[in-house]
Amino acid sequence: MQTINGKLVDQYGAPVADATLSIVRASAPVPDIAMLSDHAGRFYLDDFPNGSYRLQVTVDGISEAVDFTVPRPTASLTIRINR
Repeated sequence: MQTINGKLVDQYGAPVADATLSIVRASAPVPDIAMLSDHAGRFYLDDFPNGSYRLQVTVDGISEAVDFTVPRPTASLTIRINR
């Protein structure tokens, strides 16, 4: 298991606040949750089991999917979206 410290940024590297993030595909059981990025674009995924995941990010009518795996070499995950 691993806790992921994530950051959501736009195409210019600026933080993206108040985006909805939810796991839409998982190879391991995870809670059916949605979270919001904070004012600095940060989000946290606590105690994720090893496996492959798809994270859906939605903000300002834009929706993008990002695939990632756990374990990760580092506990960080930066997601860049085009707004």
